[in-house]
Amino acid sequence: MAAKKKARILILGASGFIGFNLAYYLRHKYSVVGIYFRNHITIPDVHCIPIDLNSKNIIGRYMRMIEPDYSIMAAGFNDLAATEKDLKVSDTINTYLPLNFAQAAENSGVKNIHLSCAQIFDGTGSKAKPDETHFSVMNFGCAKAAAERLIRSQTTESTTLRFGKVIGMSNFFRPSLFDVLRSIIKFGKRYYVADHKTYDYLSIISLIDAVYKLLQKPFPSDHRTYHVSGVSMDEIDMIRELAKFLNLDSNLIRQQINPLEENSSSSSTKRDYTLDSSNFEREFNWEPETLDKLKENLKKQMTPKLSSEVDFIFPRKSSSIEQTI
Repeated sequence: MAAKKKARILILGASGFIGFNLAYYLRHKYSVVGIYFRNHITIPDVHCIPIDLNSKNIIGRYMRMIEPDYSIMAAGFNDLAATEKDLKVSDTINTYLPLNFAQAAENSGVKNIHLSCAQIFDGTGSKAKPDETHFSVMNFGCAKAAAERLIRSQTTESTTLRFGKVIGMSNFFRPSLFDVLRSIIKFGKRYYVADHKTYDYLSIISLIDAVYKLLQKPFPSDHRTYHVSGVSMDEIDMIRELAKFLNLDSNLIRQQINPLEENSSSSSTKRDYTLDSSNFEREFNWEPETLDKLKENLKKQMTPKLSSEVDFIFPRKSSSIEQTI
């Protein structure tokens, strides 16, 4: 009996924190191709391809050549300060690249997942629902929101997944928040964090599980947006929890007022970027992480066992039907 052929996934932004982890873990269930821009990476069993964004129609050409079943937009220009200084690069990476990717996917008959974030909102309301429109006025949030609007207006179908702050280990080129925290506190240096922002925090393992659940069900010929929530906490409290988890001195976590706020006249205004994930929970049998579960998943990522490297993401006795083509 012939073996079932794995479905193919194309991930744009494979050298970034989220794209790298998606490629690394999804490779066990899918045939994965990762595209990166500047930072050369290698991932076992993943075909990694560099591209030049200045090359005309490069995304469309690779989409036609690779012929994936699914595509995931995981690239982004996420440095808040840098996005305010370089609006052109921010708009190119955060707005027009996702649009081009979604259009290329649709033209090739590929089901596309667009990864977005909670910071498209202005933080004036808690547990934002997918259809709320109190969008950010900061360039980063504006560019992300513009990408979603353009995808909806210039394609006939797409799936957008918004989430808060993701915690986990990354690679050498793109260290994550967790990686930076470990390196700074380990050497006794202070780590400054704003104390007036509340986010949903989830482990990279939890996010991968959310994407995997999406891939397990048929994609409708329509646009849809889901929120994935996690542990709702003030940013400074979560960073201190992570420091304790790492057996580091949480007293080195200090308050810092960030001038890059929605309202520059009041940089300490409370901002709540938490999301309402009730639709996703209902449709995909999703359970948001607790703080204990987040720490458990971090521990598993930091100390994988060779014999069960991905069992905590893809249980061996899972009843899910493996995707085939």
